[in-house]
Amino acid sequence: MKKILIFLMIISGVVFADIAPLPIEKRLTNEVVEMSKEAYQGQIKNRIEWEAERQRLAKTHPGHLKTTPFYDPSISYEEYRMEPGFSNWIRYLKLEDTIWGKLVTVPVGTRMCGNDTPRPNGGGYARTTWDLKSRLDLIKSSSAGYRLLPEEWITPLMLEYINSVCYPSALLVSPRADISQLKKEVEKIRRINEGLPVKKESSSQGFGSLIVFLVAGWLFVIFISLFSRAGSSSLWLNILLLRWWIK
Repeated sequence: MKKILIFLMIISGVVFADIAPLPIEKRLTNEVVEMSKEAYQGQIKNRIEWEAERQRLAKTHPGHLKTTPFYDPSISYEEYRMEPGFSNWIRYLKLEDTIWGKLVTVPVGTRMCGNDTPRPNGGGYARTTWDLKSRLDLIKSSSAGYRLLPEEWITPLMLEYINSVCYPSALLVSPRADISQLKKEVEKIRRINEGLPVKKESSSQGFGSLIVFLVAGWLFVIFISLFSRAGSSSLWLNILLLRWWIK
């Protein structure tokens, strides 16, 4: 039981850990990062001017002193990134007016997607993001969720996936995307577009998955039997199984 609890704690730590931005040398661009810093400086300037105006009006309207400012000029840029305003700024940012409006493209005329005209299908969720705007919206929603900018988590491989797949998956266009699964999807898309046969899961992998499933099912049956209200005859069997399992 102790080992199980430790395992669960480790897993929860991994799941809820903060996402670290990509190192600068691995980023595709730093344009939006610079824009966010400029926006931060603008917030500080507006905050200072707003505070001066608030103090001036406070002489005639004391109620203004009760107003809480949204931004504090004393906080650092990294602290500002954790403020709600930063996340909102990303959501309202027009990515189509940035370099990402050129980096992100829609596949047309490929074997994978055919010649259909890209069209809006409803926004940033799984099999609905075909047109350019929807793809950019998906990037913005993923960025805001983790308080990251696109260049801080989108790698060249992920950009290739976004620009090659017909319907980008929200699970793979994410800072927490499974890199191994992303590589498999990109490789599959490449082979389809080149007219090559898609590699299928080997029989050995399928057999291994079956073994894991059977073992898990067997352990589940043992667990249920250990805590079931059985008679004394099966109780001894449960005890023997428990002793064997502990060993």
